[in-house]
Amino acid sequence: MNSEQVSRKLAALMHADVKGYSRLMSENEVETVRTLTSHKELLLDYVNAHRGRIVDMAGDGFLVEFGSIVDALLCAVEFQKETGLRNQAFPENRRLEFRIGINIGDVIQHGDQIFGDGVNIAARLESIADPGGICVSGEAYDQLKRKLELDFEFLGEKNVKNISEPIRAYRVIVDPQRTPPPATEKSHVSAGKKRYLIPLIIVSSLLIVVLAFFFLHRGGKQGQGKKKAITAPSSVTSTVITKDPQPPAQQSPTSSAKSYELFLEALGYSNLDSKQGNETAIRLLKEALETDPEFARALSELAAVYVANVRHQWTETPREFMEQAAQLSARAIRIDDSLSTPYSVLAFVNLQKRQYREALANAEKAASRSPEKAEPLEIMGLVLTFSGRSKEAIPYLEKAIRLNPQTPARSLAVLGHAYLGAGNYDGAISAYNKALDKEPRSPALLSYLASAYVLAGRMTEAQATASELTRVAPNFNVENLTKRLPYKDPGETARIMDALHKVGLR
Repeated sequence: MNSEQVSRKLAALMHADVKGYSRLMSENEVETVRTLTSHKELLLDYVNAHRGRIVDMAGDGFLVEFGSIVDALLCAVEFQKETGLRNQAFPENRRLEFRIGINIGDVIQHGDQIFGDGVNIAARLESIADPGGICVSGEAYDQLKRKLELDFEFLGEKNVKNISEPIRAYRVIVDPQRTPPPATEKSHVSAGKKRYLIPLIIVSSLLIVVLAFFFLHRGGKQGQGKKKAITAPSSVTSTVITKDPQPPAQQSPTSSAKSYELFLEALGYSNLDSKQGNETAIRLLKEALETDPEFARALSELAAVYVANVRHQWTETPREFMEQAAQLSARAIRIDDSLSTPYSVLAFVNLQKRQYREALANAEKAASRSPEKAEPLEIMGLVLTFSGRSKEAIPYLEKAIRLNPQTPARSLAVLGHAYLGAGNYDGAISAYNKALDKEPRSPALLSYLASAYVLAGRMTEAQATASELTRVAPNFNVENLTKRLPYKDPGETARIMDALHKVGLR
Protein backbone atom coordinates (compact mmCIF):
# COMPACT_ATOMS: atom_id res chain seq x y z
CA MET A 1 0.00 0.00 0.00
CA ASN A 2 1.10 3.56 -0.69
CA SER A 3 1.44 5.10 2.78
CA GLU A 4 0.35 8.49 1.46
CA GLN A 5 -3.07 7.07 0.62
CA VAL A 6 -3.52 5.08 3.84
CA SER A 7 -5.13 6.42 7.00
CA ARG A 8 -6.48 5.04 10.26
CA LYS A 9 -9.83 5.85 11.81
CA LEU A 10 -12.49 4.58 14.20
CA ALA A 11 -15.55 3.17 12.46
CA ALA A 12 -18.77 1.31 13.20
CA LEU A 13 -18.97 -1.76 10.97
CA MET A 14 -21.77 -4.07 9.87
CA HIS A 15 -20.92 -7.38 8.20
CA ALA A 16 -23.53 -9.82 6.90
CA ASP A 17 -24.16 -12.80 4.70
CA VAL A 18 -26.94 -15.26 3.88
CA LYS A 19 -27.29 -18.55 5.72
CA GLY A 20 -27.03 -21.49 3.33
CA TYR A 21 -26.52 -19.35 0.24
CA SER A 22 -24.65 -22.06 -1.69
CA ARG A 23 -27.50 -24.52 -1.13
CA LEU A 24 -30.10 -21.96 -2.21
CA MET A 25 -28.15 -21.24 -5.40
CA SER A 26 -27.70 -24.91 -6.22
CA GLU A 27 -31.45 -25.50 -5.87
CA ASN A 28 -32.70 -22.49 -7.85
CA GLU A 29 -30.18 -19.94 -9.12
CA VAL A 30 -32.67 -17.63 -10.86
CA GLU A 31 -35.05 -17.26 -7.95
CA THR A 32 -32.22 -16.83 -5.43
CA VAL A 33 -30.54 -14.07 -7.44
CA ARG A 34 -33.83 -12.24 -7.94
CA THR A 35 -34.70 -12.38 -4.27
CA LEU A 36 -31.19 -11.38 -3.20
CA THR A 37 -31.28 -8.42 -5.60
CA SER A 38 -34.51 -7.12 -4.10
CA HIS A 39 -33.03 -7.52 -0.59
CA LYS A 40 -29.96 -5.55 -1.63
CA GLU A 41 -32.18 -2.75 -2.93
CA LEU A 42 -33.86 -2.72 0.48
CA LEU A 43 -30.49 -2.62 2.20
CA LEU A 44 -29.36 0.37 0.12
CA ASP A 45 -32.39 2.32 1.34
CA TYR A 46 -31.69 1.58 5.00
CA VAL A 47 -27.96 2.30 4.69
CA ASN A 48 -28.69 5.67 3.11
CA ALA A 49 -31.27 6.49 5.78
CA HIS A 50 -28.70 5.87 8.50
CA ARG A 51 -25.83 7.70 6.80
CA GLY A 52 -23.77 4.61 6.07
CA ARG A 53 -21.40 3.71 3.24
CA ILE A 54 -21.38 0.37 1.50
CA VAL A 55 -17.78 -0.80 1.26
CA ASP A 56 -18.44 -4.16 -0.40
CA MET A 57 -21.52 -5.95 -1.67
CA ALA A 58 -20.12 -8.97 -3.48
CA GLY A 59 -22.15 -12.17 -3.75
CA ASP A 60 -24.43 -12.76 -0.79
CA GLY A 61 -22.42 -10.66 1.67
CA PHE A 62 -21.94 -7.02 2.41
CA LEU A 63 -19.73 -4.78 4.51
CA VAL A 64 -21.08 -1.37 5.57
CA GLU A 65 -19.31 1.46 7.39
CA PHE A 66 -21.10 3.96 9.66
CA GLY A 67 -19.97 7.02 11.55
CA SER A 68 -22.15 6.01 14.51
CA ILE A 69 -22.60 2.64 16.20
CA VAL A 70 -26.20 3.62 16.93
CA ASP A 71 -26.87 4.16 13.23
CA ALA A 72 -25.26 0.79 12.48
CA LEU A 73 -27.53 -1.10 14.86
CA LEU A 74 -30.69 0.79 13.87
CA CYS A 75 -29.99 -0.03 10.23
CA ALA A 76 -29.43 -3.72 11.06
CA VAL A 77 -32.59 -3.99 13.17
CA GLU A 78 -34.82 -2.37 10.54
CA PHE A 79 -33.30 -4.45 7.75
CA GLN A 80 -33.76 -7.73 9.65
CA LYS A 81 -37.37 -6.88 10.49
CA GLU A 82 -38.22 -6.15 6.89
CA THR A 83 -36.48 -9.25 5.52
CA GLY A 84 -38.33 -11.24 8.16
CA LEU A 85 -41.63 -9.95 6.76
CA ARG A 86 -40.59 -10.88 3.25
CA ASN A 87 -39.56 -14.36 4.31
CA GLN A 88 -43.06 -15.14 5.58
CA ALA A 89 -44.12 -15.65 1.97
CA PHE A 90 -41.49 -18.34 1.38
CA PRO A 91 -41.30 -21.98 2.48
CA GLU A 92 -38.62 -22.38 5.15
CA ASN A 93 -36.13 -24.03 2.80
CA ARG A 94 -36.29 -21.07 0.36
CA ARG A 95 -35.86 -18.18 2.82
CA LEU A 96 -32.92 -15.79 2.54
CA GLU A 97 -31.96 -15.25 6.18
CA PHE A 98 -29.14 -12.83 6.89
CA ARG A 99 -26.74 -13.09 9.82
CA ILE A 100 -25.32 -9.74 10.90
CA GLY A 101 -22.25 -8.91 12.98
CA ILE A 102 -21.58 -5.40 14.30
CA ASN A 103 -18.37 -4.01 15.76
CA ILE A 104 -16.77 -0.66 16.44
CA GLY A 105 -13.02 -0.48 16.10
CA ASP A 106 -9.92 0.86 14.46
CA VAL A 107 -9.61 0.34 10.71
CA ILE A 108 -7.14 1.16 7.96
CA GLN A 109 -8.58 3.01 4.98
CA HIS A 110 -6.97 2.72 1.56
CA GLY A 111 -9.00 4.44 -1.12
CA ASP A 112 -12.60 3.26 -0.71
CA GLN A 113 -11.59 0.02 1.03
CA ILE A 114 -11.12 -0.62 4.76
CA PHE A 115 -9.07 -3.31 6.48
CA GLY A 116 -7.95 -4.45 9.92
CA ASP A 117 -9.09 -6.25 13.06
CA GLY A 118 -12.15 -4.01 13.32
CA VAL A 119 -13.45 -5.49 10.08
CA ASN A 120 -12.35 -9.04 10.95
CA ILE A 121 -14.17 -8.98 14.29
CA ALA A 122 -17.41 -7.86 12.62
CA ALA A 123 -17.07 -10.79 10.20
CA ARG A 124 -16.49 -13.28 13.04
CA LEU A 125 -19.50 -11.95 14.95
CA GLU A 126 -21.63 -12.47 11.86
CA SER A 127 -20.69 -16.18 11.90
CA ILE A 128 -21.86 -16.36 15.54
CA ALA A 129 -25.22 -14.64 14.85
CA ASP A 130 -28.41 -16.63 14.41
CA PRO A 131 -30.05 -16.63 10.96
CA GLY A 132 -32.18 -13.50 10.92
CA GLY A 133 -30.29 -12.23 13.97
CA ILE A 134 -27.69 -9.69 15.03
CA CYS A 135 -24.57 -10.17 17.14
CA VAL A 136 -22.53 -7.23 18.48
CA SER A 137 -19.08 -6.99 20.05
CA GLY A 138 -18.41 -6.03 23.65
CA GLU A 139 -17.03 -2.66 22.51
CA ALA A 140 -20.23 -1.99 20.58
CA TYR A 141 -22.41 -3.15 23.49
CA ASP A 142 -20.65 -0.81 25.90
CA GLN A 143 -21.74 2.15 23.79
CA LEU A 144 -25.21 0.85 22.88
CA LYS A 145 -26.59 -0.45 26.16
CA ARG A 146 -27.89 2.91 27.41
CA LYS A 147 -28.72 4.51 24.05
CA LEU A 148 -31.41 2.27 22.55
CA GLU A 149 -34.47 0.53 23.93
CA LEU A 150 -33.18 -2.92 23.05
CA ASP A 151 -32.27 -5.96 25.10
CA PHE A 152 -28.96 -7.81 24.77
CA GLU A 153 -28.00 -11.37 25.75
CA PHE A 154 -24.38 -12.01 26.75
CA LEU A 155 -23.05 -15.02 24.84
CA GLY A 156 -19.71 -15.15 26.64
CA GLU A 157 -16.17 -14.63 25.41
CA LYS A 158 -15.55 -16.27 22.05
CA ASN A 159 -12.29 -17.45 20.53
CA VAL A 160 -12.48 -16.67 16.85
CA LYS A 161 -10.20 -17.23 13.87
CA ASN A 162 -7.33 -14.78 13.27
CA ILE A 163 -8.11 -12.71 16.39
CA SER A 164 -5.49 -13.14 19.13
CA GLU A 165 -7.74 -12.55 22.15
CA PRO A 166 -11.29 -13.75 22.96
CA ILE A 167 -14.02 -11.26 22.08
CA ARG A 168 -17.17 -10.56 24.08
CA ALA A 169 -20.29 -11.28 22.06
CA TYR A 170 -23.89 -10.17 22.63
CA ARG A 171 -27.07 -11.25 20.88
CA VAL A 172 -29.50 -8.41 20.11
CA ILE A 173 -33.03 -9.28 21.19
CA VAL A 174 -35.36 -7.72 18.64
CA ASP A 175 -39.08 -7.38 19.34
CA PRO A 176 -40.82 -7.51 15.93
CA GLN A 177 -43.57 -5.23 17.26
CA ARG A 178 -41.23 -2.53 18.55
CA THR A 179 -38.87 -0.23 16.71
CA PRO A 180 -36.08 1.35 18.78
CA PRO A 181 -36.04 5.16 18.67
CA PRO A 182 -33.38 6.91 16.61
CA ALA A 183 -30.45 8.33 18.56
CA THR A 184 -31.13 11.92 17.48
CA GLU A 185 -33.48 13.85 15.28
CA LYS A 186 -30.61 14.24 12.82
CA SER A 187 -31.17 10.68 11.68
CA HIS A 188 -34.59 11.65 10.36
CA VAL A 189 -34.99 12.70 6.79
CA SER A 190 -35.79 16.30 6.01
CA ALA A 191 -39.20 17.73 6.83
CA GLY A 192 -41.99 16.59 4.57
CA LYS A 193 -39.87 13.93 2.83
CA LYS A 194 -41.62 10.59 2.34
CA ARG A 195 -40.26 7.20 1.60
CA TYR A 196 -42.35 4.20 0.70
CA LEU A 197 -40.92 0.73 0.91
CA ILE A 198 -42.24 -1.88 -1.47
CA PRO A 199 -41.51 -5.40 -0.34
CA LEU A 200 -41.35 -7.88 -3.17
CA ILE A 201 -42.69 -11.33 -2.38
CA ILE A 202 -41.45 -14.03 -4.71
CA VAL A 203 -43.00 -17.49 -4.57
CA SER A 204 -41.65 -20.20 -6.88
CA SER A 205 -43.27 -23.22 -8.47
CA LEU A 206 -41.62 -25.71 -10.82
CA LEU A 207 -41.88 -23.53 -13.92
CA ILE A 208 -43.34 -20.15 -12.94
CA VAL A 209 -42.24 -17.47 -10.49
CA VAL A 210 -45.47 -15.93 -9.16
CA LEU A 211 -45.07 -12.47 -7.67
CA ALA A 212 -47.32 -10.80 -5.18
CA PHE A 213 -46.18 -7.46 -3.91
CA PHE A 214 -47.62 -5.00 -1.41
CA PHE A 215 -46.64 -1.60 -0.12
CA LEU A 216 -45.76 -0.55 3.41
CA HIS A 217 -46.00 3.16 4.03
CA ARG A 218 -42.90 4.39 5.82
CA GLY A 219 -41.84 7.94 6.42
CA GLY A 220 -42.85 11.10 8.15
CA LYS A 221 -41.85 14.61 9.02
CA GLN A 222 -38.62 15.37 10.78
CA GLY A 223 -38.77 14.93 14.52
CA GLN A 224 -42.12 13.15 14.41
CA GLY A 225 -42.48 10.37 16.97
CA LYS A 226 -39.53 8.92 18.92
CA LYS A 227 -40.23 5.33 17.98
CA LYS A 228 -40.91 5.73 14.30
CA ALA A 229 -38.30 4.32 11.94
CA ILE A 230 -37.44 6.88 9.31
CA THR A 231 -36.00 5.88 5.98
CA ALA A 232 -35.02 7.62 2.78
CA PRO A 233 -34.88 6.96 -0.96
CA SER A 234 -31.87 5.21 -2.36
CA SER A 235 -29.38 7.61 -3.82
CA VAL A 236 -26.74 5.01 -4.64
CA THR A 237 -26.35 5.54 -8.36
CA SER A 238 -23.58 5.88 -10.91
CA THR A 239 -25.04 8.98 -12.51
CA VAL A 240 -26.04 12.49 -11.63
CA ILE A 241 -29.60 11.38 -12.37
CA THR A 242 -31.83 10.62 -9.41
CA LYS A 243 -33.89 7.53 -8.74
CA ASP A 244 -37.51 8.57 -8.16
CA PRO A 245 -39.14 7.72 -4.81
CA GLN A 246 -41.43 4.75 -4.46
CA PRO A 247 -45.12 5.49 -5.00
CA PRO A 248 -47.59 5.65 -2.11
CA ALA A 249 -49.35 2.55 -0.89
CA GLN A 250 -52.49 3.07 -2.92
CA GLN A 251 -50.60 3.51 -6.19
CA SER A 252 -48.87 0.62 -7.95
CA PRO A 253 -46.14 1.71 -10.41
CA THR A 254 -47.22 -1.00 -12.86
CA SER A 255 -50.05 -3.47 -13.27
CA SER A 256 -47.57 -6.17 -14.27
CA ALA A 257 -45.91 -8.16 -11.50
CA LYS A 258 -43.36 -9.47 -14.01
CA SER A 259 -42.40 -5.94 -15.09
CA TYR A 260 -41.97 -4.86 -11.50
CA GLU A 261 -39.78 -7.85 -10.71
CA LEU A 262 -37.54 -7.09 -13.70
CA PHE A 263 -37.43 -3.40 -12.72
CA LEU A 264 -36.22 -4.18 -9.20
CA GLU A 265 -33.62 -6.58 -10.52
CA ALA A 266 -32.42 -3.91 -12.95
CA LEU A 267 -32.02 -1.42 -10.10
CA GLY A 268 -29.67 -3.83 -8.38
CA TYR A 269 -27.46 -4.04 -11.48
CA SER A 270 -27.47 -0.30 -12.27
CA ASN A 271 -26.41 0.40 -8.68
CA LEU A 272 -23.23 -1.65 -9.22
CA ASP A 273 -21.73 1.36 -11.03
CA SER A 274 -20.10 -0.77 -13.72
CA LYS A 275 -20.31 -1.11 -17.49
CA GLN A 276 -21.38 -4.75 -17.27
CA GLY A 277 -23.96 -3.91 -14.59
CA ASN A 278 -25.46 -1.20 -16.79
CA GLU A 279 -25.60 -3.52 -19.80
CA THR A 280 -27.57 -6.04 -17.74
CA ALA A 281 -29.82 -3.30 -16.35
CA ILE A 282 -30.62 -2.10 -19.89
CA ARG A 283 -31.58 -5.61 -20.96
CA LEU A 284 -33.82 -6.14 -17.91
CA LEU A 285 -35.52 -2.75 -18.26
CA LYS A 286 -36.24 -3.39 -21.93
CA GLU A 287 -37.84 -6.71 -20.93
CA ALA A 288 -39.92 -4.92 -18.30
CA LEU A 289 -41.13 -2.41 -20.89
CA GLU A 290 -42.04 -5.16 -23.36
CA THR A 291 -44.51 -6.42 -20.76
CA ASP A 292 -45.73 -2.95 -19.73
CA PRO A 293 -44.79 -0.20 -22.21
CA GLU A 294 -46.48 2.40 -19.97
CA PHE A 295 -44.28 1.70 -16.90
CA ALA A 296 -43.06 5.27 -16.34
CA ARG A 297 -40.43 4.49 -13.70
CA ALA A 298 -38.86 1.82 -15.92
CA LEU A 299 -38.76 4.33 -18.80
CA SER A 300 -37.07 6.96 -16.64
CA GLU A 301 -34.62 4.44 -15.14
CA LEU A 302 -33.63 3.22 -18.59
CA ALA A 303 -33.03 6.83 -19.64
CA ALA A 304 -30.86 7.37 -16.56
CA VAL A 305 -28.76 4.28 -17.33
CA TYR A 306 -28.17 5.49 -20.90
CA VAL A 307 -26.98 8.83 -19.50
CA ALA A 308 -24.70 7.00 -17.03
CA ASN A 309 -23.05 5.20 -19.92
CA VAL A 310 -22.43 8.52 -21.65
CA ARG A 311 -20.98 10.11 -18.52
CA HIS A 312 -18.64 7.16 -17.91
CA GLN A 313 -17.71 6.90 -21.61
CA TRP A 314 -18.98 3.32 -21.67
CA THR A 315 -20.49 3.69 -25.13
CA GLU A 316 -19.05 4.29 -28.57
CA THR A 317 -22.30 5.98 -29.64
CA PRO A 318 -22.92 8.71 -27.02
CA ARG A 319 -25.15 10.80 -29.29
CA GLU A 320 -27.40 7.82 -29.96
CA PHE A 321 -27.60 7.02 -26.25
CA MET A 322 -28.48 10.62 -25.37
CA GLU A 323 -31.16 10.71 -28.05
CA GLN A 324 -32.69 7.50 -26.71
CA ALA A 325 -32.51 8.88 -23.16
CA ALA A 326 -34.36 12.03 -24.26
CA GLN A 327 -37.07 10.02 -26.04
CA LEU A 328 -37.57 7.70 -23.07
CA SER A 329 -37.79 10.66 -20.70
CA ALA A 330 -40.41 12.37 -22.87
CA ARG A 331 -42.49 9.17 -22.84
CA ALA A 332 -42.17 8.88 -19.04
CA ILE A 333 -43.29 12.49 -18.56
CA ARG A 334 -46.37 11.96 -20.73
CA ILE A 335 -47.35 9.04 -18.49
CA ASP A 336 -46.36 10.49 -15.08
CA ASP A 337 -45.36 14.14 -14.86
CA SER A 338 -44.58 13.87 -11.12
CA LEU A 339 -41.26 12.05 -11.62
CA SER A 340 -38.05 14.06 -11.31
CA THR A 341 -35.73 11.62 -13.10
CA PRO A 342 -36.94 12.32 -16.67
CA TYR A 343 -36.47 16.05 -16.22
CA SER A 344 -32.98 15.51 -14.82
CA VAL A 345 -32.12 13.37 -17.84
CA LEU A 346 -33.44 16.01 -20.24
CA ALA A 347 -31.47 18.72 -18.43
CA PHE A 348 -28.28 16.69 -18.83
CA VAL A 349 -28.93 16.04 -22.53
CA ASN A 350 -29.75 19.73 -23.10
CA LEU A 351 -26.50 20.72 -21.42
CA GLN A 352 -24.43 18.40 -23.60
CA LYS A 353 -26.08 19.98 -26.65
CA ARG A 354 -25.31 23.46 -25.27
CA GLN A 355 -29.03 24.21 -24.98
CA TYR A 356 -28.61 26.21 -21.79
CA ARG A 357 -32.09 27.73 -21.52
CA GLU A 358 -33.80 24.37 -22.00
CA ALA A 359 -31.35 22.69 -19.60
CA LEU A 360 -32.15 25.19 -16.86
CA ALA A 361 -35.91 24.85 -17.39
CA ASN A 362 -35.74 21.05 -17.07
CA ALA A 363 -33.38 21.21 -14.10
CA GLU A 364 -35.82 23.52 -12.31
CA LYS A 365 -38.65 21.08 -12.98
CA ALA A 366 -36.59 18.19 -11.60
CA ALA A 367 -35.67 20.10 -8.45
CA SER A 368 -39.25 21.28 -7.88
CA ARG A 369 -40.52 17.69 -7.98
CA SER A 370 -37.90 16.40 -5.50
CA PRO A 371 -36.68 19.45 -3.54
CA GLU A 372 -35.17 17.38 -0.73
CA LYS A 373 -33.27 14.90 -2.85
CA ALA A 374 -29.59 15.24 -3.65
CA GLU A 375 -29.44 14.45 -7.34
CA PRO A 376 -31.98 16.97 -8.74
CA LEU A 377 -30.18 19.65 -6.73
CA GLU A 378 -26.89 18.49 -8.20
CA ILE A 379 -28.19 18.65 -11.78
CA MET A 380 -29.43 22.18 -11.01
CA GLY A 381 -25.96 23.12 -9.77
CA LEU A 382 -24.34 21.47 -12.78
CA VAL A 383 -26.46 23.43 -15.26
CA LEU A 384 -25.94 26.74 -13.45
CA THR A 385 -22.18 26.19 -13.27
CA PHE A 386 -21.73 25.57 -16.98
CA SER A 387 -24.18 28.34 -17.81
CA GLY A 388 -21.83 30.85 -16.18
CA ARG A 389 -23.77 31.22 -12.92
CA SER A 390 -21.36 29.48 -10.57
CA LYS A 391 -22.14 31.55 -7.47
CA GLU A 392 -25.82 30.60 -7.76
CA ALA A 393 -24.85 26.95 -8.24
CA ILE A 394 -22.86 26.59 -5.02
CA PRO A 395 -25.80 26.50 -2.52
CA TYR A 396 -27.54 23.80 -4.59
CA LEU A 397 -24.40 21.68 -4.75
CA GLU A 398 -23.53 22.10 -1.08
CA LYS A 399 -27.05 21.06 -0.08
CA ALA A 400 -26.92 18.07 -2.44
CA ILE A 401 -23.73 16.90 -0.75
CA ARG A 402 -25.26 17.33 2.72
CA LEU A 403 -28.25 15.22 1.68
CA ASN A 404 -26.18 12.38 0.24
CA PRO A 405 -24.29 10.37 2.89
CA GLN A 406 -22.39 8.54 0.13
CA THR A 407 -21.28 11.60 -1.81
CA PRO A 408 -19.61 10.34 -5.02
CA ALA A 409 -16.50 11.88 -6.52
CA ARG A 410 -18.66 13.23 -9.33
CA SER A 411 -20.62 15.50 -6.97
CA LEU A 412 -17.47 16.88 -5.38
CA ALA A 413 -15.99 17.56 -8.82
CA VAL A 414 -19.04 19.58 -9.86
CA LEU A 415 -18.74 21.59 -6.64
CA GLY A 416 -15.08 22.16 -7.51
CA HIS A 417 -16.10 23.48 -10.93
CA ALA A 418 -18.55 25.88 -9.28
CA TYR A 419 -15.94 27.17 -6.84
CA LEU A 420 -13.48 27.56 -9.72
CA GLY A 421 -16.00 29.55 -11.74
CA ALA A 422 -16.75 31.74 -8.73
CA GLY A 423 -13.05 32.49 -8.20
CA ASN A 424 -12.84 30.54 -4.93
CA TYR A 425 -9.72 28.58 -5.84
CA ASP A 426 -9.08 27.26 -2.33
CA GLY A 427 -12.64 25.89 -2.25
CA ALA A 428 -12.09 24.26 -5.64
CA ILE A 429 -8.82 22.70 -4.48
CA SER A 430 -10.51 21.30 -1.38
CA ALA A 431 -13.43 19.84 -3.38
CA TYR A 432 -11.16 18.27 -6.02
CA ASN A 433 -8.92 16.74 -3.34
CA LYS A 434 -11.95 15.20 -1.63
CA ALA A 435 -13.04 13.78 -4.96
CA LEU A 436 -9.57 12.32 -5.49
CA ASP A 437 -9.78 10.62 -2.08
CA LYS A 438 -12.57 8.56 -3.65
CA GLU A 439 -11.03 8.15 -7.13
CA PRO A 440 -7.27 8.69 -6.70
CA ARG A 441 -6.35 7.63 -10.25
CA SER A 442 -8.86 9.76 -12.16
CA PRO A 443 -7.06 11.73 -14.92
CA ALA A 444 -9.94 14.21 -15.16
CA LEU A 445 -9.88 14.97 -11.42
CA LEU A 446 -6.10 15.33 -11.42
CA SER A 447 -6.32 17.77 -14.32
CA TYR A 448 -9.02 19.83 -12.58
CA LEU A 449 -6.89 19.98 -9.44
CA ALA A 450 -3.78 20.99 -11.40
CA SER A 451 -5.68 23.85 -13.07
CA ALA A 452 -7.02 25.04 -9.71
CA TYR A 453 -3.51 25.07 -8.22
CA VAL A 454 -2.25 27.13 -11.18
CA LEU A 455 -5.09 29.64 -10.88
CA ALA A 456 -4.41 29.89 -7.14
CA GLY A 457 -0.75 30.61 -7.83
CA ARG A 458 0.41 27.42 -6.09
CA MET A 459 2.77 26.31 -8.85
CA THR A 460 4.79 23.75 -6.85
CA GLU A 461 1.63 21.78 -6.04
CA ALA A 462 0.34 22.30 -9.58
CA GLN A 463 3.51 20.81 -11.05
CA ALA A 464 3.43 17.84 -8.67
CA THR A 465 -0.21 17.16 -9.61
CA ALA A 466 0.62 17.41 -13.31
CA SER A 467 3.45 14.91 -12.84
CA GLU A 468 1.07 12.48 -11.13
CA LEU A 469 -1.41 12.96 -13.98
CA THR A 470 1.26 12.16 -16.55
CA ARG A 471 2.21 9.03 -14.62
CA VAL A 472 -1.40 7.84 -14.35
CA ALA A 473 -2.40 8.80 -17.91
CA PRO A 474 0.64 9.17 -20.22
CA ASN A 475 -1.61 9.91 -23.21
CA PHE A 476 -3.65 12.63 -21.47
CA ASN A 477 -4.80 15.32 -23.90
CA VAL A 478 -5.95 18.77 -22.72
CA GLU A 479 -8.18 19.40 -25.72
CA ASN A 480 -10.03 16.10 -25.27
CA LEU A 481 -10.70 17.03 -21.65
CA THR A 482 -12.03 20.50 -22.37
CA LYS A 483 -14.36 19.19 -25.09
CA ARG A 484 -16.22 17.39 -22.30
CA LEU A 485 -16.74 20.60 -20.30
CA PRO A 486 -19.87 22.26 -21.77
CA TYR A 487 -19.17 25.84 -20.68
CA LYS A 488 -21.39 28.50 -22.20
CA ASP A 489 -18.54 30.99 -22.00
CA PRO A 490 -15.59 29.85 -24.15
CA GLY A 491 -13.40 31.97 -21.90
CA GLU A 492 -13.89 29.50 -19.04
CA THR A 493 -12.67 26.62 -21.18
CA ALA A 494 -9.73 28.70 -22.41
CA ARG A 495 -8.81 29.60 -18.82
CA ILE A 496 -8.57 25.93 -17.83
CA MET A 497 -6.61 25.01 -20.97
CA ASP A 498 -4.17 27.86 -20.37
CA ALA A 499 -3.66 26.79 -16.74
CA LEU A 500 -2.87 23.23 -17.80
CA HIS A 501 -0.48 24.41 -20.50
CA LYS A 502 1.46 26.34 -17.84
CA VAL A 503 2.41 23.04 -16.16
CA GLY A 504 3.48 21.41 -19.40
CA LEU A 505 0.31 19.51 -20.22
CA ARG A 506 -0.72 19.40 -23.86
